[in-house]
Amino acid sequence: MGSNPSSTAVVKTTHIWMWSADDAPWEQNDNWKPYSDVENRIIEQAHEENKSTIELDDYYIDLRKHFQTRKPTSNKHRPIKRVLLPDINKRFRPARRYVLQKPELTPELAALGWTAAWSRFLLAAGLFGVIKDAELAERVEKAADGIIEEAVKLEKRIEAEWIGNELKKVKAETREVIGVCCVTLFMMDSFLHTLLNQVLRESEVQSAGVRCAHEFTTESGKTHGRTLGPYCSLLWIYLYESPSQGLTYVYRTASLTKTTIDDYQKHIGKCMVWTDFSIATKCKTNALQSQENTIYEIKIRKGGVPGVMDVSTLTDYSAEKEVLIIAGIPFEIKAINYVEKLQKYFISIEL
Repeated sequence: MGSNPSSTAVVKTTHIWMWSADDAPWEQNDNWKPYSDVENRIIEQAHEENKSTIELDDYYIDLRKHFQTRKPTSNKHRPIKRVLLPDINKRFRPARRYVLQKPELTPELAALGWTAAWSRFLLAAGLFGVIKDAELAERVEKAADGIIEEAVKLEKRIEAEWIGNELKKVKAETREVIGVCCVTLFMMDSFLHTLLNQVLRESEVQSAGVRCAHEFTTESGKTHGRTLGPYCSLLWIYLYESPSQGLTYVYRTASLTKTTIDDYQKHIGKCMVWTDFSIATKCKTNALQSQENTIYEIKIRKGGVPGVMDVSTLTDYSAEKEVLIIAGIPFEIKAINYVEKLQKYFISIEL
């Protein structure tokens, strides 16, 4: 289920919509903030269709008078504007995605073994394994519906309906097109990547007593397996089946405490695991320019590793040089060094 993603055309946005975040927005407009990627697509589509108003999850947008109003009701309007991007290939994210939010080690998960570490959530959801061609359309439908169901709980229904619609557009397409769509949606700034990764990190799964059989230990885990499992499986399988792209080193960053650094030091030579879908950058300069005190130098074994994909052509942020890493991938801690000149720790890791 995969070939080089650059072979599939992905339309990037050439305009972004922004709103004034100034305290007195109608008196000064020095602080403009962009809408999220999905919100921007919704607004831009409405603009192209010549609509006068559009509803987002948190705002009403007036495209004629160019202002937003916060829900549910408010007399306070803020100006909005549409901006042409001079060079979309030089655009960076407002917040870098290759910063580890939960960098603490989980040796107990790594001890479960490679199969369980790579796929414990999908095993418990009953969705681990090859997806047959005849099952693809139904799996995509379930993925879209499950995302919307979870989004309603977060008051992100409109955003989720747009995501679900994008998925359903490709349900009759090839495995490659479906996989690229799943990756593209995950790489957008929205509730989806945050929610899915949180669920993957926090779901409680235990062995069911049979080889490779697992089960959720909570009702919320069972629900997430049903709602987010279909999309997770489509994304996971596409990454796993995509060929190696010749990557040698990628980088992540984090702000680590002395206690966490010491824990990494104790586990040198040991295998650990990232349970969520991880994002790295193939550009060391990007990592060095980060504010975090730690840089992960991640070596990819010769011959490549399943589930490590250059996705820079599939986002609106090509300058980030992002790489998507499959959920549950094991890694070995090789060394830790502190560079006084840069005032940063460098943790050497091998996938």
